[in-house]
Amino acid sequence: MKITQWSLILTGLIAMPALADTDVYLTNNSDQPLTIQVKHDGSDLLKYGDEWQQHVQTLGPWETKSVLSFNRWEGVKTNHTYRFETVVSNPKGESISLNQVMKGHWYNSSIQYGVSAADVNLALKDDRNVHRSPTWAFGEREVELAFKSSATARYDDLHYTITPSKVDEVADDNDQHLKIMTYNIWALPAIASHIDERFELIPDYVKGYDVLALQEVFANGRGAFLRELAKEYPYQTKMLDKDGFNIYDGGVIIVSRYPIVNQAQFVFPDCTGTDCFADKGVNYAEVIKGGEAYHVFATHTASYDTDTARDYRQRQFKQMRALAQSLKIPANETVVYSGDFNVNKRKFPGDYQHLILVSTILQASLSLVARTWNISTT
Repeated sequence: MKITQWSLILTGLIAMPALADTDVYLTNNSDQPLTIQVKHDGSDLLKYGDEWQQHVQTLGPWETKSVLSFNRWEGVKTNHTYRFETVVSNPKGESISLNQVMKGHWYNSSIQYGVSAADVNLALKDDRNVHRSPTWAFGEREVELAFKSSATARYDDLHYTITPSKVDEVADDNDQHLKIMTYNIWALPAIASHIDERFELIPDYVKGYDVLALQEVFANGRGAFLRELAKEYPYQTKMLDKDGFNIYDGGVIIVSRYPIVNQAQFVFPDCTGTDCFADKGVNYAEVIKGGEAYHVFATHTASYDTDTARDYRQRQFKQMRALAQSLKIPANETVVYSGDFNVNKRKFPGDYQHLILVSTILQASLSLVARTWNISTT
């Protein structure tokens, strides 16, 4: 029995190098690009390229990337210390540091980690809790630095976030203006993560608008979520849905600060793949703000970049336009098309131009982003 146990242990040790990395991820929740520089020192050094690696030199706004990986077994010597400092700088030259200290043992390695800034002292941790520190030394307003360790099938990975303090939108009473947010909240059961937490957090981050157009509002708990939103947005359409059975309804809803006097919806007849599990389509609300009528359409069109999905998506743009025409909206009233159009406008620029042409949508801020779907930033 002892021979078998030691054989298993030795087999595990031999296999460990292939599964012995810790990856360090950084999420940039700001609108500024960041530069990355990793420093490595200690009583012994790992070999760059073989035993540790810096992955990126820059991190764009709202991006999450692995910035550093280092081996926890190969090249790690007993009783030696290995330190990594990832210096993250903003365009003004201000910086913060992501710190890891690894110690080698004969059987494995241990690690502590933390964050530091001009006004944040380094306090190393070795648990899996979320640790948060505010700093005024990284931008024009307070920034939260947070980190945690997450278990994997191998050694833990480390996740850091840089998040400027929230600036609330201010409600605009001018009835000539309509302030609208469209948001795919990714409340998709069995696929999306941390849905309950996000249901609790989102209402605090969507204040100050006139209208919200929401997509993928699928998961259990959405009733409480919508009731919380109703404190600021008491007027709400019915959830997009059609008669008959499906795994999910449409998950698209419009909520408003101002009265909704008319509503309609249309479920797209064509679907492909997992899109068929939901009643994708378009929801409509006529919103009256002061003396002005605003006609808001919220949609979630076909996903994926397959030829079939792209063809269906182009049809759906026309179907959305047809719904608008059927409502006989006066020519002097404002029409807004919103939602998750799922258009990969960099890969298929013609698809995006067709969307603009068919729906007569102003490009607005869409020209500022690379795509209308990106899981790393939504």
